[in-house]
Amino acid sequence: MQLDASSPWPLAGEMASLSAALIWSGSMSTFSIHAKAVPARAMNLYKNLVAITCLSLAALLFRPELPASTAPVWQLGLSGIIGLSIGDTALFAALSRLGAQATSASQCLAPPISAMVAVTFLGEHLSPLETAGLRSEEHTSELQSHSFISYAV
Repeated sequence: MQLDASSPWPLAGEMASLSAALIWSGSMSTFSIHAKAVPARAMNLYKNLVAITCLSLAALLFRPELPASTAPVWQLGLSGIIGLSIGDTALFAALSRLGAQATSASQCLAPPISAMVAVTFLGEHLSPLETAGLRSEEHTSELQSHSFISYAV
């Protein structure tokens, strides 16, 4: 690995990805603890209210420039509403029923399933590098499921 000496943060990407993984695993564990006592819809509503508050404050503070066409903004907003309302409610329900480890292991299947849908229904083609990435993802989820089985038994 070669470091870029001209950058003030030579490992910024690596630090960001490791931080995101750490925060994600911590939030999955925290949400799975609370999911046993709080219904999935209520927990998702609370999370979304906190997120809307934080995003509103950030928008007021930084005042981002809006694009000329607002159609992509509305499409992104609609996609977010659907994903955050339906997807995260399902995630919280899975956390309460399966726990953090099994839910995380099952989420490893999302990239291969998405790729199969894209190849089958959209006619996309995967490069050898993309196929190798999906294969490594399959092995990771397999290892996680084996560690879950040994942990549960």
